[in-house]
Amino acid sequence: MEETSGQLAPKVLLIIGNGFDLDIGLKTRYIDFVKSEDFKPMIDGNHSKYDYFHDFVTNKNKMQICPNGLANFVKKEEEERKWVDLEIDIRDYCLLHESETNSEAIRKELFALRYFLFKYIQSEKCKLKIDNNFHTKRAAYIVIEKLVEYNADYNIWNFNYTETCEKIFRHKNVPEETIRNHIHYPHGSISEGAKKEFPSIVLGTRYDSKEFKVCPDAIKANMKSNYKEMMNLFQEQLMDANVILIFGHSMGDTDSQYFKKTLKASENLKIIANINYTDSKCNEVKININNISDDTFMPRLEDGEIEYLSFSTEGLVEKYNYLNEHKEAELNAFLKHCFTYDYSNLRLDV
Repeated sequence: MEETSGQLAPKVLLIIGNGFDLDIGLKTRYIDFVKSEDFKPMIDGNHSKYDYFHDFVTNKNKMQICPNGLANFVKKEEEERKWVDLEIDIRDYCLLHESETNSEAIRKELFALRYFLFKYIQSEKCKLKIDNNFHTKRAAYIVIEKLVEYNADYNIWNFNYTETCEKIFRHKNVPEETIRNHIHYPHGSISEGAKKEFPSIVLGTRYDSKEFKVCPDAIKANMKSNYKEMMNLFQEQLMDANVILIFGHSMGDTDSQYFKKTLKASENLKIIANINYTDSKCNEVKININNISDDTFMPRLEDGEIEYLSFSTEGLVEKYNYLNEHKEAELNAFLKHCFTYDYSNLRLDV
């Protein structure tokens, strides 16, 4: 970005949820996983085509092969509700068995669920292969493209497991070191999971009650060794940001511990911008932001202390699911406002 005299590049914190991957055409919904072939072995107990998994189960006795009660519970819930939220299902399954002494069995079932989700996310359905005539017209691609073009001072917190962002940055010829230094994975990533003794990713629930003792491994905070370090880094960057750009993240209860302490306290924050599927989803996120900031967001919004912007990807060309010319121009203006705002009058540590 070309800076005018005294103008500073904005400090942008980009928060990415699954809507980012969905926008660019990947099959990364939990319901896609539950309906896939990668989920079936936990239901029927047939792990023969997963030789490494079968060997791990039989020789190291880390988990039971069949039946997987947690997987069957998730499948039953999906059939009744027609949607899937694994974090909620894990919580409900654990609470359903809280009076029983079966934490070890649940731990094994949860371990298996993580593994097979990992294998699914590794599949071709969840990998981005950029086609210039297709993906570059997606909102997800354009957001990353504009971060680069406007030379924003950005940090990205990707709550997905995929490395879609990296592929877009590489397509824009961003150096690998820059990519590594600016993208963080609070839930782990496919590449991180592959380096473990047994491949897996962070999957669990967020449940604050001290009475939740059925399966401590189910608590998401326990699943990444550097959880506290990452939490502190996220909160530092959140406090320092002028712009929080949310793409496809609900800002709901599951990840609220990342935002709760600092969202209401940031003095540098000028804009909260939200990109989501529909207008109603954008409004839902606005309500969730107010909830996790202990009802302090709306008053700051009304006082003009913070500006809230939303962009809905409604209006895509339905057949191809990319932005039409009008919607693309609207998104470009939206991002230009976020990434070129004059922040020099704010109290910044520079």
